[in-house]
Amino acid sequence: MSQHEAVPESAAIGVPDEKWGERPMMLVVLKPGFKEKVSEEDLKHLLLAGD
Repeated sequence: MSQHEAVPESAAIGVPDEKWGERPMMLVVLKPGFKEKVSEEDLKHLLLAGD
């Protein structure tokens, strides 16, 4: 996630999940100029593509 030009900080944490016991959650800080330009879907695509 930190490879994206809009993301200066990110962290993956585990959160409780009823089915799996725990699941990952990604926390992301966007640079101010990108808040209206980068969507949650853009960042999900980055994770799923493995870029």
